[in-house]
Amino acid sequence: MDYSNSGEILDTEHKEYVRYVAFDHFGKRLATCSSDKTIKIWQKSPRGNWIKACSFQAHDAPATKLKWAHPEQGSILVSCASDNSVIIWEEKKKVSFVKGGQDSMISEEEEDYTTSFIQRAKFADSKESVEDIKFGPRHLNLMLATASADGYLRIYEAPDVFNLNQWKLNYEVQVTSLGINCISWNKNPFDSPMIVVGTKDAKSSLMDKNASKGQMMDQSLSNENLVAPLNEDKLLSVYACRDNRWGLVKELRSKSQRHQAAVNDVSWAQLNARSYHMIVSCGVEGVFVWYVRFEDDGIKSIKMDVLDSQPILEKVAVWKASWNAMSTLLAFSGRDGKARVCQCGYDKRWTIASEFQEDAAEPEAKSTMLFGKKGIF
Repeated sequence: MDYSNSGEILDTEHKEYVRYVAFDHFGKRLATCSSDKTIKIWQKSPRGNWIKACSFQAHDAPATKLKWAHPEQGSILVSCASDNSVIIWEEKKKVSFVKGGQDSMISEEEEDYTTSFIQRAKFADSKESVEDIKFGPRHLNLMLATASADGYLRIYEAPDVFNLNQWKLNYEVQVTSLGINCISWNKNPFDSPMIVVGTKDAKSSLMDKNASKGQMMDQSLSNENLVAPLNEDKLLSVYACRDNRWGLVKELRSKSQRHQAAVNDVSWAQLNARSYHMIVSCGVEGVFVWYVRFEDDGIKSIKMDVLDSQPILEKVAVWKASWNAMSTLLAFSGRDGKARVCQCGYDKRWTIASEFQEDAAEPEAKSTMLFGKKGIF
């Protein structure tokens, strides 16, 4: 496929498949993680090309996902791996060098981008693989949510942002018996802390429910002793924190739409002065946009109403979906090898504005990424 007019290819130099990429807040830095257990940091130069700033072994198992914290909280990364671990990394500021032994301004072309990241904390609370990691919105200080295949949502906090060696597990909420795939925070500072949670289904769950139930039956246990499955019918739900406790608000469904299979990804849009929230979810059934409104009495409960829902792409398995900063564009990619960008009309209906497709036979695809003029696809 000819990419000469469509973008730039970045050779990440990873020895195995690139599992995840994450831009920082300003889009000037890019972090990549791979099955080769390493993380690489890339810096965009004034000329527009990407320069490798750092490369290090992050885990003892394939690194599966990573995220940047908000820059107000420092230059911080979090990563997770298939060994159930989550690690906090902090950038160690480089020492400026003096070119030629003389004090002088270093030109942009000669600027040294080399840096390093230091491990500050490691969490090993999950009994299964950690499927998603998300830093909380900046108004909640330095908080981190992790979603695990063991079905637990865990919330960590750094009490002192100047001492990242000390973190505490504030909350541990069992969401489902099947395992969690994805999470996304509500970023509105005027709402109670909220997270939308997308879970696995019986087919994709790492927890062998059928085997467990069969074993129980073989042991001739009475029905009274059988443990009822937890929220196995609620694949997309909103959880909120009230009175220092996290609890289920409501399943995300409408009269015409509901997830019937595992939710692969979910993303909560910025509110941006709207009277309603937008949440996008995706899975083997396609992509859905949910219009949601909350009523908080400030004392006892939070009420959630699903105002409407819209399927954008149906019957195509979609793995990843995300909003732009203003929530005016929505991008997602799926099993058919296409990445699509949607925009919303005045009638609040989302339509596909453009799509991109990469040649499946492209050589060295496992360690290269395609960049377009407005980002990565």
